[in-house]
Amino acid sequence: MFHLVSRRLHAAMDYPLALGLIVMPFAFGIGMGDALPFALSFGAGLLLLLVTSLTDHEAGVLPAISFRAHRIIDGIIGAVFVAAPLGFGFSSGDTLYYLTVGLTILAVVSAHRDPAPALAAAE
Repeated sequence: MFHLVSRRLHAAMDYPLALGLIVMPFAFGIGMGDALPFALSFGAGLLLLLVTSLTDHEAGVLPAISFRAHRIIDGIIGAVFVAAPLGFGFSSGDTLYYLTVGLTILAVVSAHRDPAPALAAAE
């Protein structure tokens, strides 16, 4: 696996992703027939805004969460986004949205370039 995503790049992507998760249900009509797909994306966006602002990285406002914990939360969000449409029977359009976003999040998390060992130990 290529390790292409630096900590700085990850931090730069966090706020746009969070805002996207909040806005995309409105823009693409996600969850119009079922409230769960809408609420899940909107709620995940709010959670990601909070986690990002509290993460100890370049985009964090009040660094209270380690970057490692942040990445674990990202991975959980990605996994939930992949599993939710399969477990809850979302419509085909909602399923496509969730699989696309979830797999993208998981790809970013897995393509992350870890810091030098000395920095990782300090985390």
